[in-house]
Amino acid sequence: MQPCALDVASSMGVDETFNIRQGEGPESLGCDESVEAAGAVASLQVVLDATRRGGAVVQLGILPRDAVSISLSELGLRELTVFGSQRFETELDEAVELLAEHKFLAEVIRHDLPLAEAGAAFAMALDSAASSKVLIKVGALEA
Repeated sequence: MQPCALDVASSMGVDETFNIRQGEGPESLGCDESVEAAGAVASLQVVLDATRRGGAVVQLGILPRDAVSISLSELGLRELTVFGSQRFETELDEAVELLAEHKFLAEVIRHDLPLAEAGAAFAMALDSAASSKVLIKVGALEA
């Protein structure tokens, strides 16, 4: 995970973030609920390991379609509940309402460019080290 994404998560109130690519891991191995949002197999195993016995894990990131290797024995031995969740299908309306109610969530949007600069916006969005979400303004909205 890129430092920019970790900063955004922290600014939104996430209790703990870490970069497993840099050998970092959770400070506590007793999380009640954990969310894997990167869509990386290595990340999923770290999240499973960090969740306490009887805890819950939400698999939010889109994992590769290929077979993956994780320690399934831990699910039963530690009585973990794992939920799968598809992003941005049924919860979009609720997410928009949440963003409208909680201004601190605006931290997610790092760049806001006009349609004429769409090429630059897409280039920015590709650079996950410098951007979280990039918006392209298609038309002017009146406040």
